[in-house]
Amino acid sequence: MTNQNGIIERLYAHGAVRTGHFVYTKGGHWSHYSDMVVALNDVGMALEITDGMVELIRNLEFDTVAGPAHADDKWAFAIAVELRGKYGREVKFVYAQERTEVVTATVAGEIRQLKVITEDLIFPRQQRQFVKGKRVLVVCDVMSTGSTVEKMIRLIQAEGGIVAGIVVACGHSGIK
Repeated sequence: MTNQNGIIERLYAHGAVRTGHFVYTKGGHWSHYSDMVVALNDVGMALEITDGMVELIRNLEFDTVAGPAHADDKWAFAIAVELRGKYGREVKFVYAQERTEVVTATVAGEIRQLKVITEDLIFPRQQRQFVKGKRVLVVCDVMSTGSTVEKMIRLIQAEGGIVAGIVVACGHSGIK
């Protein structure tokens, strides 16, 4: 079993969790800031956190592990690897990324084609096949407002998948 108190102490010591007054991009005010990428930089700590998440979900029935790009996808991949290595359980891994669109705009008097990153998520490349008709576990590194998880749920359902569960490495309300 993972020592949660020990991990929380290490997160603080490494600067992955900081206290103060933080205003998040969605406008929320929090007394803690969590940067789980810092935890990924410490392989030992990342393995402990992954082990803790796997303990929570190892008996859950799912076919695919999914996380949005930038950090959650690394945790999702680590979970898939640990499930295989520790339990011999094969699951697929997919990630979602922001959808981009091309828009025409006038910039400095010139008409240009610009790529714009939208709020919508997509499964790039051939990943949809591992979602359609499959039970999917959503992985989130930090839960603040839940908006990214909601986007993942909508995306999985839109692609014909079934959300089997959600696992979160660090929730703001639970930081001690």
